[in-house]
Amino acid sequence: MPLARIRRAFLRPPALPPVAPERAPGALRAATFNIAHGRARWVSQLVVSRGRLEQHLDAIGTLAQRLDADFVALQETDTDAAWTSRIDQPRHVGVAADLQHIYRGHNSEMLRPWPLVYGNATLSRHEARRSEAVKFGRGRVGGKGFLQTEFEVDGAVLTLLNVHLDPLSDRRRRRQLEHVRRVVDDLDHATIVLGDFNSDLRVGRSLHAFAEHAGLCVATPGAGTQHTFEKLGRRRRLDFILGSRQVEFVATHVLPERLSDHLPLLADFQLR
Repeated sequence: MPLARIRRAFLRPPALPPVAPERAPGALRAATFNIAHGRARWVSQLVVSRGRLEQHLDAIGTLAQRLDADFVALQETDTDAAWTSRIDQPRHVGVAADLQHIYRGHNSEMLRPWPLVYGNATLSRHEARRSEAVKFGRGRVGGKGFLQTEFEVDGAVLTLLNVHLDPLSDRRRRRQLEHVRRVVDDLDHATIVLGDFNSDLRVGRSLHAFAEHAGLCVATPGAGTQHTFEKLGRRRRLDFILGSRQVEFVATHVLPERLSDHLPLLADFQLR
């Protein structure tokens, strides 16, 4: 890859976030976005200054505000991590986005010799009735997991499961999704599972089997960008929004921008 292209990919400041598509009439809106610890397109957060991190997080917050979403699920977001100057990233983005309710699920909880506390966060316009974080495995650092948050919206109960799965092993992802499926099976109301699944929907893959066995519908983008992950010229769809039978998706969009190696995915939906 030519040096100039590498510099454009990793050193250029994030572009102004695009205006989000107009919300479907009468619909709720959920979005998911892996923000890559706020490093934008840089190779590692270890080489990004505090000032540039704050610039990136401000841009992510502006984007979240423009999305006009009721719920924003973030993955790879740091609460207290030495490698990102101990910035409380969910709070930083939530304040910028004017989403006052912030719920966290820490998949990494190492405090010494230096803090690495990060994971998933769900930002919302609505106050949750309950929130619970589930971490896969027992390790203190580098884990994955999901954040289960329950809301009451217009008299209906809605549970969001904000998921981040293993990036390397489909066998491990299958075990993790089996845990998520057991949670979904126990719920008798509207449920949305969204996040970074690190898997595509090909038959035989863990995500395809999970959606089929859990009876979940996949929100599918219409015209425009389809992939949600791009790195070194490779494009894949790794981020998804799935809903139970009580959820009807009416519009789905991937927004092309440069605030992470992932792209934000949003879906408008109605509760049946």
